[in-house]
Amino acid sequence: MSSVVIDANVVVSFFVDRDETQRAAAKALLLEAVDGEITAIPQFVVFEISYVLETMYGATASAWPR
Repeated sequence: MSSVVIDANVVVSFFVDRDETQRAAAKALLLEAVDGEITAIPQFVVFEISYVLETMYGATASAWPR
């Protein structure tokens, strides 16, 4: 299994649909992680993604479908 560090900006682009090239790359990497082919996102990057989505885009836990 390979390790890949995905920058928070790539994942944020995936969620907010701001850059289609980054969105496609992020989707491909996330699917590889789901399949167990790579480990991709360290915990500190997840925290950064959460911070950016909350502060820059006003996202809250209640805004996401469950």
